Amino acid sequence: MKTNLVLVTPKLAAEWLTTNSNNRPLSQPFVAELAHSLLTFTFRTTHQGIAFDEQGRLRDGQHRLTAIVQTGIAAEMLVSTGLTEADLEAIDDGRKRTARDVLTMLDQGDVTAFGTSIAREMLIGGHHLKEAAKRYKPGRQELVDFYLRHQEAVHYAERWLYCPRSAVGFGYVGAVIARAFYSVNRPKLDHFAEVLTSGLSKERDVSIIRLRNYILRVRSERKRGFELRDDVYAKTEKTLQEWVEGISSKSLIGAKEELFLLPQEVLPPLKPE
Repeated sequence: MKTNLVLVTPKLAAEWLTTNSNNRPLSQPFVAELAHSLLTFTFRTTHQGIAFDEQGRLRDGQHRLTAIVQTGIAAEMLVSTGLTEADLEAIDDGRKRTARDVLTMLDQGDVTAFGTSIAREMLIGGHHLKEAAKRYKPGRQELVDFYLRHQEAVHYAERWLYCPRSAVGFGYVGAVIARAFYSVNRPKLDHFAEVLTSGLSKERDVSIIRLRNYILRVRSERKRGFELRDDVYAKTEKTLQEWVEGISSKSLIGAKEELFLLPQEVLPPLKPE
């Protein structure tokens, strides 16, 4: 077996895909994830790349090559040739690393699954408020880069919600608090998070307690799924915004658009009615 570093152009990728042989079905979501990394210049060259067998047939790398063809963007990759049948049996035999695994490898300290969950829901952000939210799944590298940029905000939300006594400890609730970290007065945000997690409140905290009771109810009913996630995210955002602005609402309502933008983040333009 021989391996070389090659700049794989869209034309070369298309040629190699014609030799694709007996590969697993193509995963369009994974292709989209790789395409996004190419378009955002976050694609990384690693020891994993393209592989051909002794007959010159493509046996590994169809998703990377398809992403290159779809985006029209070239990428450097290691290309191995001459794999035997015995070599092919070992392809993809290892367990896939999670974003938490990668962050731990980067010596980011005690990275928890809950912390990466907060970062993922925080990255999804306004997509929670769209019908296509459940179809948006950030790629691992995208999530790792996002976590590294916003880890102070993630840790802030995690400190409030990550404990055995926190019955409202969902990643999508923490995501709202982490986003608000950048724009809400810190003592106010501290108070909101404390009331939400402890249930200890003052007269002006009625809306926070209403939100807390709602989250506790859906948790006790063991409800799960994208619709619940998006609903709680929207209601947490709207409750926090109204409470900060001193608005008193008699019922829980959900935000219609992202209310807590991250630094340098902008809302997409509204579609004309």
